[in-house]
Amino acid sequence: MSPQHIWYLKSCWYPALQNSLLLRSSDVVVYLNPPENELQEAKKLLQDTFKHQKLTIHERDNPGYQEGAIAALTDAAREGWFHGYDWVIRVNPNVIIRNDAFLLNVMQNDPNATALLVNCIRSNNRPIVHTDFFAIQPGALAPNTFLNSTINNAERAFTNAIRKDILNVGKHRWIKEASPSQMVCRVGHGIALKKTPITHFHQKEKLLNNFTCPIPF
Repeated sequence: MSPQHIWYLKSCWYPALQNSLLLRSSDVVVYLNPPENELQEAKKLLQDTFKHQKLTIHERDNPGYQEGAIAALTDAAREGWFHGYDWVIRVNPNVIIRNDAFLLNVMQNDPNATALLVNCIRSNNRPIVHTDFFAIQPGALAPNTFLNSTINNAERAFTNAIRKDILNVGKHRWIKEASPSQMVCRVGHGIALKKTPITHFHQKEKLLNNFTCPIPF
């Protein structure tokens, strides 16, 4: 719950929810680990943002930057958070789905697709899959998929975890317009906001007091 995350929740998530059928019809599960003195304020912000949806908050200690991204999936797999869901979408608070048309079309009309992914690099032969956004069918994966990884990089650990059941059998669909144009592993990096369906950018610190979302919907 960094200043960037707070800014996004106060500025961009309301119009994103209004704009996206996919987002506003989803249950929301939050992996939350702010400092103890900020916990109640963080929970109140989440409750206000997602007041029309089923919201579950899992409070955890923060194990670190890469470790935290990995732990969210490890805990979810170990504790069964994905049970009962056909699709699970993971987004950071500062990742916004501004156009859900392609996502919905694949989910509803492509019976062979089990994942919607964004590639960090240009090569589809040896991809590194983003973890600040992905959508997967948990039923397509073995129950222990996200457990016992020894890789300490979130993107490489996730790519390795889904390789056998999704990547190697071609059941993924790349969201090409969201793949970064530069060698930065961030969804939509270097692409104009109006041209990418999913964007992850960092608002300039001096603008964090202005809660007007610049993302065009």
